[in-house]
Amino acid sequence: MKKYLFYFFCVNAFLFLVSCTKTDLTVNTPSNTIKAPSNLVATPISSNRIDLRWIDSSSNEEGFKILRKMGTGSFTQIATVAQNVVTFSDTALSPEETYSYAVFSYNASSNSVNSNTANATTLPGIPNAPSNLKAVVYDATQIDLSWTDLSGNELGFKIERKTGTGAFAVVATVARNEVKYSDVGLVLGTTYTYRVTAYNNLGSSSYTTPLDATPVLTPNPSPTTNDLFKVHFVTDNIGFIAGNKVVLKTTNGGTTWNIVRENANITYTAVKFIDALNGYIGGNDQYYSYLYNTTDGGITWTEIDKKWFQNNPIRINDIAYANNTLMYVLNAPSGGRMYGNLYFMTNNVVTRTLTGTNNQGFNCLDIVNGNLLIGGAVYWDGSKYVGGALMVNNFTTPQLNATNIGLSENINGISAVTNRAIAVGDKGSLSVSSNNGLSWTSRTITGYSAIKLSATVLLDANNGYVVGDGGLLLNTSDGSVNWTKVNNTNTENVNAIAKKPNGSVYMVGNKGTIIKIK
Repeated sequence: MKKYLFYFFCVNAFLFLVSCTKTDLTVNTPSNTIKAPSNLVATPISSNRIDLRWIDSSSNEEGFKILRKMGTGSFTQIATVAQNVVTFSDTALSPEETYSYAVFSYNASSNSVNSNTANATTLPGIPNAPSNLKAVVYDATQIDLSWTDLSGNELGFKIERKTGTGAFAVVATVARNEVKYSDVGLVLGTTYTYRVTAYNNLGSSSYTTPLDATPVLTPNPSPTTNDLFKVHFVTDNIGFIAGNKVVLKTTNGGTTWNIVRENANITYTAVKFIDALNGYIGGNDQYYSYLYNTTDGGITWTEIDKKWFQNNPIRINDIAYANNTLMYVLNAPSGGRMYGNLYFMTNNVVTRTLTGTNNQGFNCLDIVNGNLLIGGAVYWDGSKYVGGALMVNNFTTPQLNATNIGLSENINGISAVTNRAIAVGDKGSLSVSSNNGLSWTSRTITGYSAIKLSATVLLDANNGYVVGDGGLLLNTSDGSVNWTKVNNTNTENVNAIAKKPNGSVYMVGNKGTIIKIK
């Protein structure tokens, strides 16, 4: 209320008299202005919420109206609150977005100007789910996974796996922005189901669509399409392959292979390493066989032996090493048959040469408990054809001793472990020894009598593999009594098989075929 002093005058026109009185009068005067709120503050609370607070500077507002904008856009009213309310929570926002706010007061007759502008950015939210999960079977024990990263605020990804109707379990966690994972140590033929989720401190995203994958025997990447004849691992990581015109090396356990020697005129057919640096390869051209030595892990090679036989192509078939003695066998064709020699070397010098009594060819070697076992070409003993099998049991004064292997076909592969040995050959031929190769028992693998068995490897007394033409791979788990075919995608002839010190197995064959079995 305000107090004013008013004066009232009366004039008499005729008498020219003037009188004057005074009085006090109090009246209501409505205000036409309303003060704006001040000190607006915006505080991010979560990935989808920002809280506002301001000071009420007016006493005649009916309420407050809240404005919001993003970027350089225009303010838009998003809410109204009642008189004297000085807080508001803006929800359903997007994670990691910046929002600008203003508030003004209002009543029936007017609006205030806007408050100060307050900015705030929502906190990171739960990551978006990855997508496009893919699974590629690398080999018999490995599946490679990949996916698309659709979030920018993940701490990493969790890979979950299950088999059959079992429950999912986390098998690995990878860092943020990583979009691939290799699942190793799997079981051949088992179907695995995978899913992937992104996570951060606020939680995990939803999962990718589950994806099934089954490890099968699939050729590994190979740097060549040339035929490959022998494979040998000197450690779990370092291995070599001898092939047509090339020698390959791996330093990561067989994941990748590189050509370390190449000669367009040489077919490399045998390889043996003593340690990671010192090793040997055997090869031949049209007329000569060659034996090479390396002392630097295959970087450089030195020719240490060269053989010739009547202008016929001769071939080094296998190399063995024991008691500081290198042994290798080669074959030479003549008159429709093969003739073989066994050579002993010390300090890279040939110290002894042995030839079989029946001049049979020699194809393969292995050593068990001090006995050198030799598988060779079939020969005529005067009354029947006999599969060539010989044994050397004294490396000081070595002599070839014939042993009856019970087969009448070429022996192409031989493997021994503990006191057991197995030999395989043409037309599905197979024979087993349980006394260091002194005596043998032939066995029949039903259904494979027409297939050439090329090589074999024993893992222990019960478990082993046999490989052959057409990509054939057979497995035994009962000491070679029963054999089971292992399905694989390879149809090329398999020429060799070998195990690593840790028990993993690789096989190689024609057209650059390299396959990890286990």
